Amino acid sequence: MFLFISLMVQAFWKKSKILQTANVLLKPIKIEKWKLIGFAGLQVITILLVCINLIDLSGGKPLSEAIGYVRTTNLFTDENLSLPRILREMKCVCTISGYIWGYIFIYNSLLKYKKNIVLIICNFLLSMGCMLTDGARTNLIQLIVATLVMWYILNGRIKGWRKKTNMKYAIFCVAALMALVFGFQGLGNLMGRESVRTAGEYIAIYMSAELKNLDSFVRTGDFGAPIEKWQTLIYVVNYIGNRFGISSLVHELDTPFLYVLFF
Repeated sequence: MFLFISLMVQAFWKKSKILQTANVLLKPIKIEKWKLIGFAGLQVITILLVCINLIDLSGGKPLSEAIGYVRTTNLFTDENLSLPRILREMKCVCTISGYIWGYIFIYNSLLKYKKNIVLIICNFLLSMGCMLTDGARTNLIQLIVATLVMWYILNGRIKGWRKKTNMKYAIFCVAALMALVFGFQGLGNLMGRESVRTAGEYIAIYMSAELKNLDSFVRTGDFGAPIEKWQTLIYVVNYIGNRFGISSLVHELDTPFLYVLFF
């Protein structure tokens, strides 16, 4: 899917005379202050409402425990604890906006445009905070990695690919990645996912799990699956099944955990 969309964008980019002639990388992105404040307010309200609903769904548990309880219940039981639809939509908007704020922050910073930069950073951080209420770290890590990739591409496009990267930026990126790795367990605890393992064991499990999953997959020799059992695009398949009334396509997410030597 990613490759298909990338090829479409590349083809459009090459054919579009507007994109070929417009000097889009020399003009900063300007957003009025009241709009930034308004969206920040929306995110604050969304986070507060999500937290209140999570505590209510968990039966009054503390917030960190409530986040972990709701996530665990939805993943490992048949019970469905979900937020009201309007709140889910608001949360989705706030979460996705993080990629936009990250892009604007990097883009304007590289062009030395500092107006309203603090409000842009606030919106970016609020989006990250909204992601934390999921109880999973995947979305947060994806946002951080995507932001670093955007910085690399925009920095090369604006300043020139042949120009050496400023050492302080390289050090900052390495430090950010190291902080993410060593703070991974603490971030999980913050979301109600308490662990008795040491930090080294915790990191080792996550770094080696992919290899063991691949090994188990190859050993079973069961390659491929019919569309009604797809897991990778399960939400797309289920949407199509529900939208067009094809009940045979609608199926449950089935990704069981594998344990090796109590890990």
